[in-house]
Amino acid sequence: MQDLLRPELKGRIATTPYAANFDRLAAADLWGKERTLEYARRYAGQVAGLIRCSEHNRLVNGEFDLFALDCNQTGALAAKARGVPLEFTLASDVPLVSPVYMAVPKTAAHPAAAKLWINYMLGREAQDVIYQADYMDSHLVEGSQTARDIEKLEATGVKFTIVGVEWYQAHDEDELNQVREEIQRTLRQQ
Repeated sequence: MQDLLRPELKGRIATTPYAANFDRLAAADLWGKERTLEYARRYAGQVAGLIRCSEHNRLVNGEFDLFALDCNQTGALAAKARGVPLEFTLASDVPLVSPVYMAVPKTAAHPAAAKLWINYMLGREAQDVIYQADYMDSHLVEGSQTARDIEKLEATGVKFTIVGVEWYQAHDEDELNQVREEIQRTLRQQ
């Protein structure tokens, strides 16, 4: 993230209008509110335009040289797999993992079948299918593609934060929403 503030990148970066992941950084156990807002102000000065997470073609056609922060890795890795000249990297100074949850509603007609489906989805076979379709899988399942990327950074000393249910329960959602809205306003004024 700090590399994105280099002067030679000014006017070459696209970002999202949604302030993807910035709200999480504002948590006291990560960057904190003041550091995050200061970074957002500096970063907004670097940004040339706002695009949706699915608009990787605007990088390929040369409109922008960089896109950060992306909503997830799916679009970039899918484009790269099709031969599009794009790269994707995890930001070592924003090491966040956001798990996807599955649940069985209390009123499910067939809760046992639903539980079997979840068990299947968390198995290696289904995780491989999910990765082929979405270029994401659970880093907790042995053989995970995503885990390899995480492990590479962890080997350099990076410690990841799991932004899951417990994390959100420990943080003030209203405060995080306020920070995200302020960052969105900052980015839109660039």
